[in-house]
Amino acid sequence: MCFHGQSCSLVLSTLHNRFREAQEQAEMAKIRSEKPKIQQKIADLKRGLSVFTDEEWIGITEVGNLTKKKRRREERTYVVPDSILVGERGMTEFENSLNPRQQQVSASRFNTFISDSLSRLEDLAAYSLICP
Repeated sequence: MCFHGQSCSLVLSTLHNRFREAQEQAEMAKIRSEKPKIQQKIADLKRGLSVFTDEEWIGITEVGNLTKKKRRREERTYVVPDSILVGERGMTEFENSLNPRQQQVSASRFNTFISDSLSRLEDLAAYSLICP
């Protein structure tokens, strides 16, 4: 029983779409009635705020942080003497040269190292000649 040359499938799909839309709207209305938005919950409170005077607004205290969560501490600053700062500056510097006293000590240690090494080499050579 189709009207004015429309196919039955077109009429049925249109009816099906209308029924589905009505069903979705009914579901949304049910959900909104069970779980209203916060804006809807406080709408009457917002309307009540319109009767506040300026003095009452000024009298409202700031809430602040009333939670018992760990609050951030303010960073503390301390005065540090210049002597410590100068000492710390020297901790990061590197020297790439020796003063004359260091050069003399280093040279004598190097000479001692060389002479000790040579005497050990001579001892090894003598030992290898004795023990074939």
